[in-house]
Amino acid sequence: MARQRSFVPILLGLFLATSAPRVQAANDLARLATESDLQVVTIARSPAFPRYLPIYTSYSLSEPSGFGPYVFSAATGLGGGQTGSTPRWPGLGSTVTYTATVRNRGDVVWDTSIAGT
Repeated sequence: MARQRSFVPILLGLFLATSAPRVQAANDLARLATESDLQVVTIARSPAFPRYLPIYTSYSLSEPSGFGPYVFSAATGLGGGQTGSTPRWPGLGSTVTYTATVRNRGDVVWDTSIAGT
């Protein structure tokens, strides 16, 4: 009669091997909960300038030998009243303000304002 093997010790060993990092991660989260963890989420510049608003034109092309049609598009102009001289960035010497959104992932309150030039 063939001896059957039990997979319970193998599964238990796999569970114990994979649960150790989870316990360590939980301990790390508990430690982080008592610290301030500031993260910069976004940075915005003002004044804001318009992005390019291209107008696309579709073309279809067939070869004289009959291959095709090949369809493609190309930007052929600017829309929304934009021209090639529409400003896209601040001029030299103009005032620019950067605003950052900061998130505190910890539980220690951060109530200090940060300002600079």
